[in-house]
Amino acid sequence: MAESAKKQAVAGLICSIVGVICCQIVLGPIGIVLGFMARSSLQKAGVQDGQSIAVAAMVIGGIDIVLFILYLLFSLSTGLSGF
Repeated sequence: MAESAKKQAVAGLICSIVGVICCQIVLGPIGIVLGFMARSSLQKAGVQDGQSIAVAAMVIGGIDIVLFILYLLFSLSTGLSGF
């Protein structure tokens, strides 16, 4: 159980990091959900290893969403149509 949760945390981190570059609105929430699921599984199993990766996935996923919102506001305010 702990091994699959660690892999889930890594998958969430990868989604979140790639989300910084592209597809923020899609990959950010995926990274958050995977990180949250992995962290709760690791906490239930009493395993500390991998929890920091899960938290990083959630934080970077949140940053993805904030970046998308900033980009959206910037695009709407300047009239750019970069979608």
